[in-house]
Amino acid sequence: MDQRISGLCEFLDEAKSQYHAIDALCRRLREAGYRRLREEALWEPVAGGKYYMTRGGSSLIAFRVPQEAPQGYVMSASHCDRPTFLIRDGELTGRYTRLSTERYGGMLIHPWLDRPLSLAGRVVVETENGVQTRLVDVDRDLLLIPNVAIHMNRQA
Repeated sequence: MDQRISGLCEFLDEAKSQYHAIDALCRRLREAGYRRLREEALWEPVAGGKYYMTRGGSSLIAFRVPQEAPQGYVMSASHCDRPTFLIRDGELTGRYTRLSTERYGGMLIHPWLDRPLSLAGRVVVETENGVQTRLVDVDRDLLLIPNVAIHMNRQA
């Protein structure tokens, strides 16, 4: 397999959510010699330097400073997002926990229904050091969004 295609497949395997995608991209940038900048800090980029910054764990900006005066303007941009269900809260009902979800992004609903689903993304936890965010990836069949029986759905 072409190395570029295998690299893309590896990235897609890592990018279980937009937060995981940004985390994987930041790791790749660090491995390529990029230095992280903090949004609130004073920047002192140098010629030939490679830099990146993130915002909210879901946005990433990376850039290089040319060695010489640039002869033009080159820019590339991307949007890291995906249609998904956001989990709002949970409620124990008998032996099962029912989760309140919200659709996010434009999506086709039916491919999500009546099939085993996993869980990945970012959670907020309270620690001894205050509130922190953590990435989670429950890599097993865990959830199911049931579909209504076809005879009960007049639009089907």
